[in-house]
Amino acid sequence: MISNKMRINSFNIKYLLLTGLLLQLFSVAAQQTTINGQFSGDVPASEIKATLWDISEGYQDVALGRTKKYELNLDEQGGFMVALNPQKSGLYKLTYTVKGRPGAVDFFLEPGKNVHAKFEVHNPEVKLDLTKGINEETKVLYEANSLVNPVMMSIYKENRNPDSVKLQLNEIKTLMAKVKASYQGKNSFIKEYLDQSTFFQYTSILYDYPRYYQAQKKNKDKKWVISADYYNDGFDYKRYLNRNEVMFQLESPLFWLDNYIQLNKKTTTSGDKAQELDYTLKQAYQLTDNQQLLDTYAFYKLKAYIKASKGVTPSAQAETIIATSIQKIRDTAYVNYLWANIQKFKSMLAGAEGFKLSLENTDGKPVFLKDYAGKYLYVDVWATWCGPCKKERPFFDALASRYKDKNISFVGVSIDSKSQKQKWLDMVKTEATSNIAQLFAGSASAFVNHYDITAIPRFLLFDTEGKLLQYDAPRPSDERITTLLDQLTAGKNNKD
Repeated sequence: MISNKMRINSFNIKYLLLTGLLLQLFSVAAQQTTINGQFSGDVPASEIKATLWDISEGYQDVALGRTKKYELNLDEQGGFMVALNPQKSGLYKLTYTVKGRPGAVDFFLEPGKNVHAKFEVHNPEVKLDLTKGINEETKVLYEANSLVNPVMMSIYKENRNPDSVKLQLNEIKTLMAKVKASYQGKNSFIKEYLDQSTFFQYTSILYDYPRYYQAQKKNKDKKWVISADYYNDGFDYKRYLNRNEVMFQLESPLFWLDNYIQLNKKTTTSGDKAQELDYTLKQAYQLTDNQQLLDTYAFYKLKAYIKASKGVTPSAQAETIIATSIQKIRDTAYVNYLWANIQKFKSMLAGAEGFKLSLENTDGKPVFLKDYAGKYLYVDVWATWCGPCKKERPFFDALASRYKDKNISFVGVSIDSKSQKQKWLDMVKTEATSNIAQLFAGSASAFVNHYDITAIPRFLLFDTEGKLLQYDAPRPSDERITTLLDQLTAGKNNKD
């Protein structure tokens, strides 16, 4: 029998749980922030695309591709509204395209404080109305970008001598100082943001522009000698590299760090990419002990190296460099991502088992790559919209005809979107030859993910056991492919 005391205790527990839940819900509702507004002007709303990105967590979310984004659904008048639940104050970036022309505005959002953003659109210009509904922090960010961006764009567009560009760069210091002085608010984040933006924008261009200038073909015959003090910028870079929070909502620190290392490079790595990576990361660790910055920089460099090396069996030295570099990263999210990619790219090394799931033929029936085992297999990954793919088609047809009696099969795999499937089907039924089988994978398919297909045309070559020979085989128009196929099929005839 349940006593009254037990019933009361049970009731009290349920009451406390319900009360806690209600308080939690009220707390979430109280934190809700709405950003609403309108794009108005001489461009129809149907030709405007806009997205709001939450970058308040900074580098990590951006680097790992998990940044929250909100697609703005514009009504016929260009109006929009997005309800957010920010956990803390921070930056949100609203990106837009007007008739294909891109632009962006940074907003400083605070929990529980709504923002109204009105955009005046006069193609190709888009301006944010600062008269009402915008907090002082967003106003000063917009003012800073509006003043500095034209200076930065003109520097590269006008192709001027680096010495004159250095003088022009001083405008950035002057303009940012002016903006910072005009800010009447007390938000320390904004003051720090403006200070760091000045440093990183100024020095990033200072380090990058001379190389850009000298690389331009039209400047090849122009003589320009860099002065000994050209890179003296008047900044104490260590003071900036060891800061946190605000820095990680900027993009330029990573660009600055990479430029600085390349600029002060004192040794040669003889073109060895693994040694280049090792040298670069070691230099970064000597420059700063800001672990968060180092983790993110190492992540980007390793991610780029691993991706660029896919399909190539690494040397023992390269494997050691990669493993040692990853061990220095303390952020487990970065570490897990990198090891997952290394594991994924093993499927693209010579000797890896071929893709095991089925693809669909023109009759809608499943076909497996392993069905071609017993012969070599040359696969053309293409799409109906791909111009370079179409240019390879006559060469691909010629190869298939040349080796039709040899121990090799030729297959085309389409990565068109599902909405374009009928277009693919119509094209292959009218243009395909009997020597080439055609299969459909789809643009967001397991096949595309398995072989990390980010650019086409791509040609894969498999051995007679269905294992990968080459992840990036020569194209049909490349003479090397006939030499390779002659070697593979020598003395082997399908009719044997």
